Amino acid sequence: MGRPSICEDVKYKIYGVISEFRAKNDSLLPAERELAERLGVSRGTVRKVLDGMERNGIILRENQTTRILPPKKQVGRYAFCAAGNPRRQCFSFGLYQRLWEEFQRNSGDFTLELILIPHQAAACPEEILRKLRQFDLIFVSYVLQPTADSLKAAGLPLVMLDEQNADPEYPLVCLDNRTAGRMAAENLLKASCRHALTIEFCNGGDYKPFDLRREAFTETFERGGGRVDCIGNPHDLENPLECMNAIAEAMRPFLSDGTDGVFYLSDEAMPMLNWFWFRTGKVPDEVRITAFRGSGNTINRNPDIDFLDMDYASVISAMICMMEHFEKTRAAPLPGEQRIAPVLSSGQSNQLYTKGV
Repeated sequence: MGRPSICEDVKYKIYGVISEFRAKNDSLLPAERELAERLGVSRGTVRKVLDGMERNGIILRENQTTRILPPKKQVGRYAFCAAGNPRRQCFSFGLYQRLWEEFQRNSGDFTLELILIPHQAAACPEEILRKLRQFDLIFVSYVLQPTADSLKAAGLPLVMLDEQNADPEYPLVCLDNRTAGRMAAENLLKASCRHALTIEFCNGGDYKPFDLRREAFTETFERGGGRVDCIGNPHDLENPLECMNAIAEAMRPFLSDGTDGVFYLSDEAMPMLNWFWFRTGKVPDEVRITAFRGSGNTINRNPDIDFLDMDYASVISAMICMMEHFEKTRAAPLPGEQRIAPVLSSGQSNQLYTKGV
């Protein structure tokens, strides 16, 4: 399916503006020029997106004003199926909690029903399968493979949101983890790093996206003339604190022998850095740090770290395109792949972090 075009990204953002105005019971949308300035795009792009929205009955333009029309009745029923605690309505993974929150704010006229599945379940519970059978399209975030297999065996119309559950028989919307690894390597090479370390802290076993990030990082960094070492979970340690202790000890020699760049494969970067600082005194100022972040728990609090984050606008854009396709054709989308590149948010300096811990 390819990466969403700039018009699709702008459409997602205008959906967000529409949701904002509807919440205030304001039915008049700002003028094209004001929208273009707000979104940082050309007026022509905004006009093209609004033309499509008018054809689809979302807005009405007359007398030089743009009026937001009442939401159309949806033909299909849609669900967002994620790993979590159904009783507490709590997600197992912050990345998908944030995606859910972003979708709720910027979904235009579409609504999803949240269905949480116990993460450690050997398979999807039968009562949840019964509930899911009433939906026309189900977006599935990262779940354990036995759960994903039971969803497939039930013949449900699925769209996968993670490479962990990718299947050629189903559409896939996901962050391109190989691109994340490549971007991290390019970022460190650009900062003149030549000896790098990748660090994995995953409480829950093997995770395919980590492998993809690590492989692409190593390949790109070594091709750029650098050297890469890797440390990760000791597989014989199940206690997270013991794992952190073991990783901190493994980090110590690397961060004192000339390692000048670190790529954390997941958003456990901050607790790992805090723990290492607690155990050893500090993280050397000369070490450049890049981390993959999904949950958003550290947003605006760590300006020193270069974060790779999910491009939520493109993910939601792809999801909306699939639902629009269903509304028009009354059919599930054809098998396809939508890969979403990450966004790099540059930090200031590691010194800010180590002095402020």
